[in-house]
Amino acid sequence: MPNFSHGTAGIAYFLATLYRETHQREFLAAATEGGRYLQSIAVTDSGRALIFELQTPGFWNNVSQCCGSAGVAEFFLNLYRATKRTEYLSFAKRVTADLIARGNAEKDGLKWIQAEHRVKPDLLAAQTGYMEGAAGIGIWLLHLDAFEQGKSGTIVLPDSPF
Repeated sequence: MPNFSHGTAGIAYFLATLYRETHQREFLAAATEGGRYLQSIAVTDSGRALIFELQTPGFWNNVSQCCGSAGVAEFFLNLYRATKRTEYLSFAKRVTADLIARGNAEKDGLKWIQAEHRVKPDLLAAQTGYMEGAAGIGIWLLHLDAFEQGKSGTIVLPDSPF
């Protein structure tokens, strides 16, 4: 798997961090190879990675914190907080609108039926957890709502700089 949380991107980042701390060149070489691999398998359009509106089979059909829209939107809100560049906030809101539109109405709420595994894009489920599921999506929506109201989030994870 190529992604950050489960695969090559995360491992390459870790190896680059090890190099930064130890200055051992084998870590840098391995991190660089990981980056080259990711570039070789990237789905691109005119040399630019596809954005979320042009989803590939398998960014895809995931809206969770781990691998999908909730995590992407949270990242771009944090970029806005750090840089005050309005295009980051605008993108976070576009991703969120798409996330909500992809929800399936059920009784008094929404659920998201999605693929967790890119190698099994037809394996669909509505999950409830934080990384994969409604809990993480809900926390993202609470974070955005608090931000829009000028409040700090009521649920702030320990690794958040905000």
